Amino acid sequence: MYVNIVNLLNLDKYLIMTNYLISFIFLGLSAIIVVTDDNKNSRKQIDNKGFATNKQQITEIISRIENLHGYEIEFARKTAGVDSSTKIKTIICPHDDYTYAGPVYLSVLKDLNIKTVILIGVAHKAYMFNLENTMVFETFDYWESAMGSVKISAYRDSLLKAFSPLNYTVNDSLHIVEHSLEALLPFLQYYRNDIEIIPVLIPFSDFESMNSNAEHFAEKFSNICRNNSLNWGKDFAVIISNDAVHYGDEGWSGRQYNRYGTDSEGYNLAVSHEYEIINNCLKGTVTEEKVKKFISYTTEENDFKAYKWTWCGRYSVPFGLLFSMHLNNKFNSTLNGKLVKYGTSLELDAIPVDDIGMGNTAPANPNHWVGYAGMVYY
Repeated sequence: MYVNIVNLLNLDKYLIMTNYLISFIFLGLSAIIVVTDDNKNSRKQIDNKGFATNKQQITEIISRIENLHGYEIEFARKTAGVDSSTKIKTIICPHDDYTYAGPVYLSVLKDLNIKTVILIGVAHKAYMFNLENTMVFETFDYWESAMGSVKISAYRDSLLKAFSPLNYTVNDSLHIVEHSLEALLPFLQYYRNDIEIIPVLIPFSDFESMNSNAEHFAEKFSNICRNNSLNWGKDFAVIISNDAVHYGDEGWSGRQYNRYGTDSEGYNLAVSHEYEIINNCLKGTVTEEKVKKFISYTTEENDFKAYKWTWCGRYSVPFGLLFSMHLNNKFNSTLNGKLVKYGTSLELDAIPVDDIGMGNTAPANPNHWVGYAGMVYY
């Protein structure tokens, strides 16, 4: 999504002062909106264009996705062995505009009837807070969404009490300006209206820090599971927010992300590269070796903050998979990854949204497009 992606891709330490000031003005206004809520300590939705903001919009969006893409979604789910009875443990889901990524959202979130959801998100603006090699939590009681308020699970506070301070950070301000988790909430609420969430954002991280933090998280949460008889895939699930490649030579803050060119051949080669990453790193049994390989595809070897291939989920995905792997090891169960659906903003038929008061936050053309990978692990 344009506003956030620009900030994501502009990772230079010394930003242009104008952009720097605008970001902090926006941050300040967002903070004011939250603290002046008289009823509850709630985190407000920040994207009111690409995402639904009321129940009527999300209901219509899901209906339109079903009408336009229902057959292919059902075929993809069946091929991946997924239906409403599948005990899905972990999901990788996009967070781009519903008009573009809607079919991929629905392919992995449809009929998900889970009470507690651990949401692992991208920290697009982590550079503003000098955050790295940590897990970033928040202190809100609720998050506001198109389908109404979403309660924060009491397990979050139990986790924070159990965590070592070395492993995590609490930063409400980063959560206020981050859109990668709020995108998922209306879809989750549509299928279960009493969901509770544990949101965590993953900033710049090297493998060693990610692995250590993920293992720590898994250890503490596994204790909560045992103490509360929580069943993974029935009582709780893990959802990793991610958009795949951001490709093209226009609208990326002056940067060129067009390794294979922007003609039809270049597009096909870029998509093939996407499938190579998915097949080599995300499908099948989750292992440290596959996670390391994913990192080697997406970040530079000598600079973990620099893109090699522009997945904005280059930290949320490996962290989420490592957390899932370590948690799985605690329960000595299976965890097998299946690609349900891959698409791009250029390839998928856009869901019409203008007539219901929504739109898009970035163009979709050969010079500017985004990839979406929908994965399930069970």
